[in-house]
Amino acid sequence: GQITAENVTLVPWIDLILKSGYKKFDIAPPQYRRIKNLDGSYLVQFRGSIKPTSGNFITTQVSVATLSGVYRPPINTVRQGGDSSGKGARVFVDPNGNLSILAPNNSSYVYIDELSYIN
Repeated sequence: GQITAENVTLVPWIDLILKSGYKKFDIAPPQYRRIKNLDGSYLVQFRGSIKPTSGNFITTQVSVATLSGVYRPPINTVRQGGDSSGKGARVFVDPNGNLSILAPNNSSYVYIDELSYIN
């Protein structure tokens, strides 16, 4: 069979609720969505950027948000994210739903666009 545009439902983006001390950077709000694949699995995607409400990220890993159950990965997931330093930061999500950032380069913001996983 065929899948046509009429058979496809657009999956809306959901604003990521950030923990105290963090906010969106610029015009790219941090968002996520969960898309069902044809094999029954789900792809969780992220986009946007995050920055501390004041100053820069500290140089150790910090938790910036918590995802609810159906959006959590089955294993630890790590991706490289762009940042203000141009050297990159690491974006993590663990099976408990903790979304964390490690920005060791005194970054003022980090993009989460590269983060995605199957759950």
